Amino acid sequence: MRVLMLTLMLGFVLVGCSRQAPDIRESAIDEASQEIRSSATLSSDNQLLAGKEQYLKGDYRQAAKHLLRAITNNRQNWEAHYYLGLTQQKLDKNDQAIESFRASLRHCTPERQSTARINYALGCSYEKLGYLPKAREQYANAATLWPDLNEAKDAKARLDGQLPKTQPPPEEPEDEAR
Repeated sequence: MRVLMLTLMLGFVLVGCSRQAPDIRESAIDEASQEIRSSATLSSDNQLLAGKEQYLKGDYRQAAKHLLRAITNNRQNWEAHYYLGLTQQKLDKNDQAIESFRASLRHCTPERQSTARINYALGCSYEKLGYLPKAREQYANAATLWPDLNEAKDAKARLDGQLPKTQPPPEEPEDEAR
């Protein structure tokens, strides 16, 4: 009886192993990945990653959705606030960007380069809205925190009148905060 049971089990294993695995198309994987990313139940960190991905692709509306979900899941996610501010700048919503950058500064780690990037981005929004003294202050803060952040030094110098007024306004930082 035991021999018969073992033989049957071995037969089932062999038959099961001889079948080919189902072919998973790459597009099906992409579709599933997209569905997962759009889920409102993802963690704050996963929503942040999806938001950054959409920001880098130039899909600012999708980026904003993910970043807002990240913040909803974790109000102290400074990086989500930062990228939301960058996204809002791209959407020409500088008033909202200022609020996002302020929130990012409140929750940011004490790492100097991250704080400097936030200050610089905040200065860009102030400058776009015409608040030049506030922009100059933020550029100065950024340059003090991170002396190698040339964009901040150049922007401050431009506002101080040391550079010609014909120079274009500074662009947002391209690197990530971390």
